[in-house]
Amino acid sequence: GLQSVHALVGLLAGHEEGDMLLLDEIHAVPRPVLEMLYEAMAEGCLTLVLRTGVRARTVRLTLPRFTLLAATTEPAELPRPLVTRFALREYLQHYDETALRALITHRAAAAGVRLSEAAARLLTQHARGTPREALRLLGTLLRLAALRGTTTVTERLVAAMLETLGYDSRGLTPLEQRYLETLRAARGPVAVRRVAALLGVDVGTLLHDVEPWLCRRGLLRITARGREVAMACLA
Repeated sequence: GLQSVHALVGLLAGHEEGDMLLLDEIHAVPRPVLEMLYEAMAEGCLTLVLRTGVRARTVRLTLPRFTLLAATTEPAELPRPLVTRFALREYLQHYDETALRALITHRAAAAGVRLSEAAARLLTQHARGTPREALRLLGTLLRLAALRGTTTVTERLVAAMLETLGYDSRGLTPLEQRYLETLRAARGPVAVRRVAALLGVDVGTLLHDVEPWLCRRGLLRITARGREVAMACLA
């Protein structure tokens, strides 16, 4: 990753006119490096301080014009001055199941495995609307198919894999199940940090990997007093 100012200078200085620079998960880039980007984005140059012993001199490095593309899952963690320098900001939505089915069917075919339509549908229903999760499940499925010596995957094989992984009839992972069970036992709103402590996981895991899907399914309510099971889940 891009972890130092020196690395950034080398990267930008090596660009040619019209190149594009993609920074994935830009929120993980150290703050000094992001601050160095301000001048590069706004003025197309970098001001460097070169030191030799006690002596120092300033050098202004003019950069070729470039386009900066950045992706993040944590936009709130980015410095506001950086965000405002992006002329175009887009927010991506979850994939629909049709797109995910096409993705995993294509990937499976590339690996020499044919997914039945029902198998692809069942797999994408558990993918949380993201290609990453769909491909993670597909990878497990392909390994299982290889162990069984089959190149055709049926809905039954997908169901067997999901059961082995601990998914319940609602399609919830073991951690999601334990999360809801913990809230039910509390019989009232619970702070997310307390839930994390009771489950033995970090807060970030709940915020990013558990709660979004439960909220989308209508199983979780997030209130000012804390988390609680939605009425639909209690019924």
